[in-house]
Amino acid sequence: DCPTGIYNITNEGSISTRQVVQMIQEILNPDREFEYFADDEEFYRVAKTPRSNCVLNVDKLASVGFPMRPVREALRESIENWVPTINHS
Repeated sequence: DCPTGIYNITNEGSISTRQVVQMIQEILNPDREFEYFADDEEFYRVAKTPRSNCVLNVDKLASVGFPMRPVREALRESIENWVPTINHS
């Protein structure tokens, strides 16, 4: 009995690359340094395709009984449960 149409099925909210890396560093404490581009101009000197910065509205999905948890909560749980793969090469 849900209305037809397009539903954005994604976690609620947004998160930046720096915030993702900060969470990885806090939880996994990797033995490496992360470097970032100074600005968009520097990024686009090497990028082959443009970046996409989108925040999708999930209100329609929630209105039919399918609320999604916030992206930071979902990401934190994923990182906390991350299991490294074994490199077989």
